[in-house]
Amino acid sequence: MSHSHGQPASHIEIDLLALCQTIWRQKKTVLLSTVVCIALTIIYVFFLAKPLYEATAYIGEPFSGSLTALNEGRTEAPVQEDTSRISLTTNLKPYGPKEIFSYTTQLLGSDLLYQMFMRHVLSDKATPLSASELFTNDWRIKIVPPSPDERPMYKVSVYANNRQGAYDDLQYYLALLRTTATTALLDDTSSDIRRAVADTERALQEQRAIASQQRQDRIIRLQEALQVARATGLTQPQFSVARLPEQDTLRPYVDGSELYARGVQALEAEIKILQARKNDDAYIDNLREHEARIRLLKAIDLTQFKDFSPFRVDGELIVPDRPISPKAMLLIILAAMLGILIGITTVLLQSLKTKDQAMQQPSC
Repeated sequence: MSHSHGQPASHIEIDLLALCQTIWRQKKTVLLSTVVCIALTIIYVFFLAKPLYEATAYIGEPFSGSLTALNEGRTEAPVQEDTSRISLTTNLKPYGPKEIFSYTTQLLGSDLLYQMFMRHVLSDKATPLSASELFTNDWRIKIVPPSPDERPMYKVSVYANNRQGAYDDLQYYLALLRTTATTALLDDTSSDIRRAVADTERALQEQRAIASQQRQDRIIRLQEALQVARATGLTQPQFSVARLPEQDTLRPYVDGSELYARGVQALEAEIKILQARKNDDAYIDNLREHEARIRLLKAIDLTQFKDFSPFRVDGELIVPDRPISPKAMLLIILAAMLGILIGITTVLLQSLKTKDQAMQQPSC
């Protein structure tokens, strides 16, 4: 039986040498496909694609020394064994770096700050942004929190289609972050001061009310004792001025149980003094301390901290010198590889088609 009709196409075996020879003979096809792919990639990279620049900043907790002015007037009462000793404090806890930085971390990546930033980026739009505008522009900013094994610095990256735009947008975002966080911090601080002043003034009012009531109570007791002294005819105190009174003799003057023993003249004099007293401030314990605390609290001036920064920027902001996307060299290399692959595939398909057509022709 004759085998002139050959094997089916599925059983054709092409060894490596024949394959290389076939590709070499059609090298122009491979070269052409490679050049076309590279040319299209170059056109895309340099003429069609928009470059993407990244401006980056690392921010962290402020240094403790930068909080000195902010903590001026914020002093807690020390623990004292002698409670009668006056301690001039405002009872406001001083701020620490971590507490201050928390105002920043609460805003980082928040929708509030993102929307404020996007209004500035999108031609300073004053109207509320639509959901589609926010969604399609979410690539413009990226916040990366620190990992446990890295230094505690947040990475803030802002993206734009030109190098100066990325730098300017990063500056604006950090300024917006600083202003918003500082406003929240000063609002809380002002609220703490107002509450401390109100609490201290309320305590003073209560102490004055108590002192006034105690004075009225004292007058009532003295008036009753005066009636008893008049009824018993005691005009003078029942002890000799020439010698000190004994403890038992002095007891009526201390506990008030027998005030009438002081005599009519002494009782009338004290009642007259108590009734003529304008206020009882001189007899209120720690009143001057409370007044000084109120003065300290009201003397805290928060307007000087409008330019305060609740975070620290690590290093200087740098204008990016090259885009992060598109990566020209990588894309050109991939385009060359793709062109070679397309060219080889085309050559092999043409070779298989030619051999298949040759096998289908009848032999003479």
